[in-house]
Amino acid sequence: MSVHDTQQRLAHPHPTDERRDRPHPEPRWDQLAAHLTGHVVLPDDPGYDALVGSFNLTQHPHPAAVVQAADADDVVAAVRFAGRHGIEIAPQATGHGATDALDGALLIHTGLLQELQIHAEGWARIGAGVRWQQVLEAAAPLDLMGLAGSSPTVGVVGYVTGGGLSPRGPRLRFRRGPRARPRPRDRRRGAAPGDPRARAGPVLGRARR
Repeated sequence: MSVHDTQQRLAHPHPTDERRDRPHPEPRWDQLAAHLTGHVVLPDDPGYDALVGSFNLTQHPHPAAVVQAADADDVVAAVRFAGRHGIEIAPQATGHGATDALDGALLIHTGLLQELQIHAEGWARIGAGVRWQQVLEAAAPLDLMGLAGSSPTVGVVGYVTGGGLSPRGPRLRFRRGPRARPRPRDRRRGAAPGDPRARAGPVLGRARR
C-alpha cells in the first residue's frame, strides 16, 4: 500500500474499518456451542493445549477459544459468530504455521475434516484436516503422486493455498490447482484441473517409471 493510499484510507475509512471499530457484544461461547456438531474448547478446558499447540515450540499462542470443527457447517457457524462479535479468526490443522498472532482470536481447528477422494484423472477432493502422507498413500495404488514438500505431516490445504512450495516443483512444473469460490454460500470448493482461473498450486500427477 502506498503512502497516498494510506492517507486516503485514514481520511475516508472503509466501511469494514467502521464496523470493526463498533462495540461488539461479549461472546457467549455456549451459544456458539449450541450450533455446532463439534466442540468449543476454552483455555481452562481439557484438550485446549493440545489443540493450540504447534511444531514451533518457541510459539505459545493463546486464542480466546477453539472450535474443533466436525464438518463444514461448524466452520461456517464459527466464522459467522466471530463476525458478529468482532473476533479475529485463524484456521489450524497441524500447527506448522502457528504464531502469537492467534492471541485473543477464535481458532478453528480443522483436524477432524478428513474427507479424502482420489480420482484416477489426477485430482482429489480433500478435507481441511488431511495431511500429505494420507494423500500419497491413497494415490499410490492409482500410480499417482502429489508434489508434496519435504514433510509428509504438513496439511494439504494449508500447503496448496500458500503454505509452501515443493522442492521438486520447479523441475516437474506445477499444475493448476485449487481456488476458492462460493458453492453454496459460505462454502468453498476447488476449481477443476486446467481451469485458467484457478490458483497456481500442486495437484496430483502421473508418476514416471
